[in-house]
Amino acid sequence: MLADNRIILKRKNINTYNRLIKIENEKTKSVVVSSSKSGDDTLILTIGELDYSIHSKYNPKQEAKTLIEKYKNLSNQKHVLFIGTGLGYHIELLLENNPHLSFSIFEPNLEILNVFLNRINLKKYKEDKIIDIFTSVDEINNINEFIEIFGKSSIVIELPIYSQLFNSEINEFHLRIKDALNKKKLSLVVDVSFQERWITNAIINFSEVINTPNFFTDIKSDILRNKPIILVSAGPSLSYEIENLRKIKNEGRAYIFAVGSAVNALIESNILPDAFFSYDPTALNERVAERIKSKQLSIPLIFSSTIANEVLKNYPGKKIHFLTNQDSFSHYLLGVDTSNTVPDATSIAVITLYILLKLEVQTIILVGQNLGYYDNKRYANEINYDFVSTELNELEKSNLLLIESVEGETIETTEGFLQMRNDLEVIIKNFNTQSEIINTTKHGAAIHGTKFMHLDKVIENKLLEPNIVTNEWLEGERKIQSKEILMKFKELEKCFDEMFLAFKEASEIQNEIIEDYQKNIFSKLDSQFNRFDRAFNKLERSLFFTLIIGPATRVQYKEFVRRSHEVKAARLSKQKVEKFIDIFVRYMRTILVTIATIQPAFKQLKESGIFNVKENVK
Repeated sequence: MLADNRIILKRKNINTYNRLIKIENEKTKSVVVSSSKSGDDTLILTIGELDYSIHSKYNPKQEAKTLIEKYKNLSNQKHVLFIGTGLGYHIELLLENNPHLSFSIFEPNLEILNVFLNRINLKKYKEDKIIDIFTSVDEINNINEFIEIFGKSSIVIELPIYSQLFNSEINEFHLRIKDALNKKKLSLVVDVSFQERWITNAIINFSEVINTPNFFTDIKSDILRNKPIILVSAGPSLSYEIENLRKIKNEGRAYIFAVGSAVNALIESNILPDAFFSYDPTALNERVAERIKSKQLSIPLIFSSTIANEVLKNYPGKKIHFLTNQDSFSHYLLGVDTSNTVPDATSIAVITLYILLKLEVQTIILVGQNLGYYDNKRYANEINYDFVSTELNELEKSNLLLIESVEGETIETTEGFLQMRNDLEVIIKNFNTQSEIINTTKHGAAIHGTKFMHLDKVIENKLLEPNIVTNEWLEGERKIQSKEILMKFKELEKCFDEMFLAFKEASEIQNEIIEDYQKNIFSKLDSQFNRFDRAFNKLERSLFFTLIIGPATRVQYKEFVRRSHEVKAARLSKQKVEKFIDIFVRYMRTILVTIATIQPAFKQLKESGIFNVKENVK
């Protein structure tokens, strides 16, 4: 390997570097460099008893030129992934014509990569343009960074013969990257949809959090540890188990916990669950609790601190909370550690399973956890909403995937459900628990870490003891230090005032910059940027920004941080200002909108009276 390439590769990917070092002194067994008819080198790869020419035997440079001609206008692209290096003719040609592109190299054959790095000196390319060099997906140095770059303005250029020679390796790469991109897309959709609601709900709900017991610390939840618990979800298979659940409820053979919409299927069947778990931050979640409120049912609500605040208003049953990792506000005011914090997830079923495993419940029984559709239905028959149809429409049906069912057949599902299943499996694996998790969901997705058993068989073989269900586990009261909370809240209000002063100062400077730009004046630009940076840094370092504004704008803030260097990178003053307007001014507007959005939440919290000087909590 060329000395320059050794240095670069060691920095970019130590795993690939170490693999290449091992074969460096070995004589190449399957790769031979030979001359083509044109006199230029070509590459012959031997697999078994067959020889394959990686490049044209006649004119490899002309072949590379023909390949690259397909990619004429790449000005809007930022990254290229080369699948297959060969001797690098096409790589050199493309990067010579497009020096703005960053690039990665995926070469499935280690010996070919070794030959390439002995011939092409990567030092002639800017090192920050070289993202990664690897021989398999597992070898990628920073998968998150690679996905971030690969998923935006990226193209793939593959040597034609590679689909024949390395089909399985390339297919695995595409499947793994596609899966990672889908997960990232789902995560981004969730963040965009929920980021403001997480924070505004946490602020409004704090009056409930401060006055209700915590699931882990304030009630006798450890009583549940040695009791069987049935986690009931809203999938279509729930309808098959209504009578079994009625028997379990009537005879008190297990605790029944309903998650999300499953509570309405049980209410419709005159089965009141022992608890209703809910976490959805969107306003639609209030519709799930409508029947409980209208019938004034005393079903205990175990709620996330970031739940839609509308759900908690006038809820008739006992309320018990848990804190999520999306609630920076409550964590700060309460001064609690994170040991009992519940990570946000793709569904309330995932969160509830996490809670039960954390509690070390010995027997957990899943019901209605289809993670897909059966008989064209999304919900159990007993669930009817006017805001969503129980049956799939034609567009939804056209985008379905197939996965293995508990019966060893296949069921229809979506990317979202696949992510939920993955979350369930990761939680089960990470807890490495002795808990027995039984999945009774007929026509449901197979979930690794669980075993499938029909619910009637579970009743016969597992739920042998009647009358074990009591309300004793719900007993407990909130214990907090209200004076300390009040002091922290006042400090947060002070930090808001300081942050807003910094925001106003930065806004005034940005307006100066824009006015001068419109007049084509750039003589004061360096001074203006320095002043703006000082004001913005003060804003960004403030406690209020860290706890409230940053989390409420997480998607925009991440993009802002990712692109902020572009202002300094621009060469001309005019371009610097244009980048500044596109990146900094845009995010400043986002901050202003967010401040306006969260102010009513703070007003509502203060009007709740919990911060009155008079002690109201012991």
